Amino acid sequence: VALLDKAKAAGVIPLALGGQNWQEATMFDSVVLSTGGPEFYKKAFNDLDDASLKSDTMKKSFDNLAKLVTYVDPNFSGRDWNLATAMVIKGDALVQVMGDWAKGEFNAAKKTPGTDFLCYRFPGTDGSVIYNSDMFGMFNVPDDRKAAQVALATATLSKSFQSAFNVVKGSVPARTDVPDTDFDACGKKGIADLKAANEGGTLFGSLAQGYGAPPAVANAYKDVVSKFVHGQIKTSDEAVTELVKAIDDAK
Repeated sequence: VALLDKAKAAGVIPLALGGQNWQEATMFDSVVLSTGGPEFYKKAFNDLDDASLKSDTMKKSFDNLAKLVTYVDPNFSGRDWNLATAMVIKGDALVQVMGDWAKGEFNAAKKTPGTDFLCYRFPGTDGSVIYNSDMFGMFNVPDDRKAAQVALATATLSKSFQSAFNVVKGSVPARTDVPDTDFDACGKKGIADLKAANEGGTLFGSLAQGYGAPPAVANAYKDVVSKFVHGQIKTSDEAVTELVKAIDDAK
């Protein structure tokens, strides 16, 4: 927060945010993890524990989200994520809370990790990782075509492909045994963080991205968070009440 205050005083937009519900909820995932810690995040957003959802810690999380929104420019509503990323690239904004796919925008702009920009975990969440992942789905096909599917799956999961694909995309391999040799500073940190979180039991599915709970619950969650960010839900107490009700209805 002190850094955001300095940016604001210097005339720089502290926080680049796209005013779309999935972006707002993605940021709130991290706010909840930072506010309540790993065990609270798991109980609230993976286990959907009612007591956690209606707790003072959840209220504090909404308080913290409200504070962050004060650092966002007034034109954020409806902004695409890549446009928010461009604000940081151009120096119009200081930071963006976004998945590692945003790094592809920096790479396209010929920016160097560790020099032109930094990648780091949301403050207060070091040691934990909230994930989403890209997946390939395959249809049930006749036996004579299954060998091709196995070949694709084998190639996709190979160390060489996992490295090559994620280096280009800016993401982290799903396999934790892929060497980080070809990755830049952000990639190396991401790989190390994922491995540590996996080993430490602090790797959690993102509720905003649909990996922490069923889609209906994720959609209900995003709706409440977005209404809070845009002022349709006025207070943190009201937000907690609406969140509990929305998730209960969506179960």
